[in-house]
Amino acid sequence: MSSFIKVKDLCYRYRQNMDNVLEGVNFEIERGEFIALVGHNGSGKTTLAKIIVGLLEHKEGIYQFTSREGKVLSRRELRKKIGMVSQEPNNQILESTVFKEVAYGLREKGMAEPEINDIVEDILHKMNLYHVRKRHPYLLSRGQRKRVALASIVVLEPELIICDEPTAALDYSSSTTVMESLVKPWKQGATIIFITHDVKIVAEYAQRTILLNKGQVAIDTDVRSFFMDHHDELEEHNFITPQITELANRLNRVTGRKLASVLRVSDFVDQVVN
Repeated sequence: MSSFIKVKDLCYRYRQNMDNVLEGVNFEIERGEFIALVGHNGSGKTTLAKIIVGLLEHKEGIYQFTSREGKVLSRRELRKKIGMVSQEPNNQILESTVFKEVAYGLREKGMAEPEINDIVEDILHKMNLYHVRKRHPYLLSRGQRKRVALASIVVLEPELIICDEPTAALDYSSSTTVMESLVKPWKQGATIIFITHDVKIVAEYAQRTILLNKGQVAIDTDVRSFFMDHHDELEEHNFITPQITELANRLNRVTGRKLASVLRVSDFVDQVVN
């Protein structure tokens, strides 16, 4: 499968007299990937996301997005194919009810009302938001507002969805609900990039993990290799591995056992018991 996003030697600075926020970033993305973009505050994650979606214009290096139709898109065209959900859902809310909020983008496209109603009702059911469709988004919980913001993006059927800190300030149950809402469009063919500091969510959902450090790609690999094969590098970057993965790594070192690819409690139990 060929890459539809290509980033080569990408650099970015906010002002001419400032240091680069991104310094020689390189990676490619294939369609259908589910990617965690991680790194400490200031590592360049959100800046990179804004360049990908077209909110920022890079001056050095190459960024190329090829649509399903085979066209390399201009910066202006990117927003038709990419949806971004910001860390703060209130920043994206424009309407007075959940239904109107999710329907907003479709109305802007000039779609007929009967078709809008059918599409919005369907997405609200899938996102478990139909029961609050008549409520003002500001009256919902933070987790529900995140799902409203996500639904307003998913309904437009973008090729790529970027979600900035989807589980920030949420408990585990709400975090799971939001992430499962991201899984739905992924299963229907969208590519997902989520920015996070939550290692447990990375272990549970990501297929691939890209770690940025000081504006450069420090690690780029599948999620199991990320946690199991890069222990020393993660420690060097002060990146905490999931507790169950750390337990398995320590057990391997102390006993000589070879517990492989332990990211979840179920992985650990299956291998220890069997």
